[in-house]
Amino acid sequence: MLEYAARAIERNDARSLFRVIDARSRHAMASIVADRRAAAELIRNTYPEDQREAALDELGPSIDAEDAAALFAARCDRACMSDLASRIGAPLSQRQDGDELVVETPRGGTLRVTGGGEDWYGIVWRYDELDAERQRANQDRLLVEANARTYQLRLEQAAALDGEAPAGEEHPIPPRHADPAPAPEAAAQEP
Repeated sequence: MLEYAARAIERNDARSLFRVIDARSRHAMASIVADRRAAAELIRNTYPEDQREAALDELGPSIDAEDAAALFAARCDRACMSDLASRIGAPLSQRQDGDELVVETPRGGTLRVTGGGEDWYGIVWRYDELDAERQRANQDRLLVEANARTYQLRLEQAAALDGEAPAGEEHPIPPRHADPAPAPEAAAQEP
């Protein structure tokens, strides 16, 4: 794992380096990207036009990340890679600290890694920060979903007051905590 990380850093290849970041951090970044992209999509499709830009800006640049590896690449620039490079080397010693293994390297560097057993070891990278951001992104997505429902209801109420038919499925908004409906084929096959 350390050799793979060193080669990725040497090539300045953040996407490859992402593969040896610990699973907790990778999963947090994946969740951040998914929630931010979902919220951005709802904002673009349901928010009043005069409020969209500000709402999208509040979500931050992660709405443009294509995936978790791209988010990592955007955040782990040359300085980040240099910092990691300064701490990577052949392990001199190691000790367990909770669920993390603390590895001391010849250059005086210290790396924290997780995994082992059936899992690949991964370098701990900003996990606490990413976990807090994951929680914020999830809460923001839930708020955007609630706002989207409110905007849809306003449109429907305005249309009803004007004597028009309801807007219907013009802007698909996820129902609050609803289970997805079974696929038509599955419903037809049930006894």
